Amino acid sequence: MILNQKTGYEVEEMIDNKGKNKYQEIFKKAHDYVRLKMRVENINSKLMTNLQNPEIKKKILKIEEIISD
Repeated sequence: MILNQKTGYEVEEMIDNKGKNKYQEIFKKAHDYVRLKMRVENINSKLMTNLQNPEIKKKILKIEEIISD
């Protein structure tokens, strides 16, 4: 399996080994994890760059409320 980082780790080439392995299952879990991690890092980065924004406190309070549920 060949992945392309530039396209969000989309599969460029895959070889099917006739069900002898679980690459597809493992790839799906890893792909989902990496995409979620990238989204969280992006949100964190945006929050850190907007610390001077007067509305940031309201946004952080909303995020904390959602996380605590």
